[in-house]
Amino acid sequence: MAGIKPDVTAVSWGQDEHEAEYARKEPFSETTLTEACEQVLKDYADKWLTKSQVEYLITRGGYKSSAKDAKNSVDVTLRRLSEGGKCDAKRVRGSRGNTYRWISRFPRENPNEKPVT
Repeated sequence: MAGIKPDVTAVSWGQDEHEAEYARKEPFSETTLTEACEQVLKDYADKWLTKSQVEYLITRGGYKSSAKDAKNSVDVTLRRLSEGGKCDAKRVRGSRGNTYRWISRFPRENPNEKPVT
């Protein structure tokens, strides 16, 4: 495919400030899977994330899964969050699968929590 530049945003995932902070502070080491997934979706509210990306980020943040298939557990959790109206889901067939994004207009459970930007 000479002369055609690949869409690198679709195939690569570079480390950013959130991932670096997750690795440094391990904020998900003492949280539930649902809490960890919610926080990642909030932190990346402007991006559509796959279950693989969410699983990677919560693992970087110290989440230790006891499940046989951690990626499947993340997938089920993201589907539940979507069904509960907390995140949007783009249903896609194929190897990439569904993508998810936090709905920032969702009412905050904690009134002292800062709004997601």
